[in-house]
Amino acid sequence: VLVKSSAGAAEAAQLTLRATAPVHEGSGHDPRAVPECDEPEEALLELLFYDKRKELHLWRQEQHLCNICFSENPGSQFVHLGGCSHAFCKTCVTAMVELHVREGSVAELVCPEPKCRADIAPSAR
Repeated sequence: VLVKSSAGAAEAAQLTLRATAPVHEGSGHDPRAVPECDEPEEALLELLFYDKRKELHLWRQEQHLCNICFSENPGSQFVHLGGCSHAFCKTCVTAMVELHVREGSVAELVCPEPKCRADIAPSAR
């Protein structure tokens, strides 16, 4: 299974599923198991995606500092750039994008974090 870290790097992970409670005597199966689960990898991916969605939901509710304007806003007012893990407030990202469009330098649109400079993904939101 490949898992993407918060830094964006894909890492291989091995998953071992095992029961933590004893199997009922004579039944031959774990009562917590879902008999319709034919693809454990699919179930794992679904759990990982659910975890990421919940993590993002909580992040959007917390206050974060924009490293462009240095104001604190809830995460729901931030934009993840997609090419890296950095996020900035929508006001600053909008102003930055508008400036690059006006100047005709859209190809130079990169993460404003000085040590990053990753390309901004078209799907950034």
